[in-house]
Amino acid sequence: MPRADAPLGRAEVVSAVLESAADLFAERGPAATSIRDIAARSRVNHGLIHRHFGSKDGLVAAVLDHLGQHLAALLAADSDGAAVGAAVDRQLRVIARTSLDGYAIGELQKRF
Repeated sequence: MPRADAPLGRAEVVSAVLESAADLFAERGPAATSIRDIAARSRVNHGLIHRHFGSKDGLVAAVLDHLGQHLAALLAADSDGAAVGAAVDRQLRVIARTSLDGYAIGELQKRF
């Protein structure tokens, strides 16, 4: 039985997973973050992560694209400097940790 506060529907699940994975990748890097860690933080079943993103590489690529799209949206909306700065910091931490973990960012990220 799903938890009462669990995201429902594809869009909510994908959003929750991307946000949780981005936070965990920024904190620890992808290599030190398991799919189960992401599932627990996002309050979804780990099987849904595999269903929506396939492999961990697919999830890493989706997180990189998600962060790029988020930053682009903030810039397009002429958001305040604090919000843009926080987004840049988060994105750079994920990129750095992902690179240090040996992921080929240039091959994974489709949008920057």
